[in-house]
Amino acid sequence: MGSKLPEGVALSPDGDVTFAGKQGRQLLLGVLLRAKFARPLERHAVLSEWMAEMVKDLAGDTPSVDVGADPEFRNELVSCILTDAMSGRLPWWTMSDDEREAVIRDVAVAPHSISKFNTEEIMLAVQDEVLRAQRLLDAVAKTTGK
Repeated sequence: MGSKLPEGVALSPDGDVTFAGKQGRQLLLGVLLRAKFARPLERHAVLSEWMAEMVKDLAGDTPSVDVGADPEFRNELVSCILTDAMSGRLPWWTMSDDEREAVIRDVAVAPHSISKFNTEEIMLAVQDEVLRAQRLLDAVAKTTGK
């Protein structure tokens, strides 16, 4: 008893999955958007350049949503950026402000939109977290003499 695949999706005998036609594109876009924006955010999806390019292409002229208006989303995105920056996967510390804005606008929130104000707020929140960590380290060093 096999399940019928939706129109626009095909599975080959060797496991290749093909999304074709308008319905296939819509289905793939829906899957990618869920992967990218499901809560809590998965940093590997939300900060994936290839996924951002694919969803922008698939979304085409679909109206976008201002995802930056959601404070919880912004906080989760800050956490994703910090995690990837600390691990070296995202060269955040060596990027210019314009490059950081581009990562937020063109990768993290794509295909949706975000205001310049909310983009700057995310950048400031990342900086605030780094300063908070630095103050903690300084306090520990002062207390322990190390």
